[in-house]
Amino acid sequence: TGALTKSSDVYSWGDSENGVCGHNFVGGENYFPQLVSVLSGRGVWQIAACGFHTACLTKRGHMYTWGEGKFGRLGHGDERNAYRPQKVQRLHDQTVTDVSCGGFHTAAITDAGVLYTFGGGEHGQLGLDDFVNRLYPTEVKAVLKSRRKVVQITLGWSHSVALTIHPERKTMEVYTFGNGDHGKLGHGDTVSLMCLIYVTLFSSLTHSLHRQEKHYLN
Repeated sequence: TGALTKSSDVYSWGDSENGVCGHNFVGGENYFPQLVSVLSGRGVWQIAACGFHTACLTKRGHMYTWGEGKFGRLGHGDERNAYRPQKVQRLHDQTVTDVSCGGFHTAAITDAGVLYTFGGGEHGQLGLDDFVNRLYPTEVKAVLKSRRKVVQITLGWSHSVALTIHPERKTMEVYTFGNGDHGKLGHGDTVSLMCLIYVTLFSSLTHSLHRQEKHYLN
């Protein structure tokens, strides 16, 4: 479990296997919240976590990840575990505004509305038109081709949900991709998708950008 204080300090506790708590030691359990000292003074404003890894963003738009590196979910170019937070260097020149951790993958959005994904792609959850793992953050160019900007991303165990803005129509649209088991993608079937597909049910429920500034996906 992770918590972010008003003063931008990050605390974590629970199972420390594979470094997921970020305290720079292997194994063991933390029964009380413990400060992730590496991040002190870096101005963290958002944290995200899943079962095996954790990520955070700083006010300067830098992204850090730590925990189990299997499938490349940490974005450091390998599958090694990180026992303390490490900056995602491939996004160093970008200003990251949103981050989410899934069971096997990770996603980040920049201030330009560009979506990057990395990690496990077995179910198409990276949205890169294949089922291949990625060790580094990789741009989901399909979004740019549609002239849409991604404003929020949330990840499940093996699927992804993106909220986008169409700059001309000034509407928000929901796209899903990845594992379609149990109908979780909302397309009326259980098919897994390796690219972003619009959830048509929301076509009559789009919102004007002038009416709503922040949208939440759960």
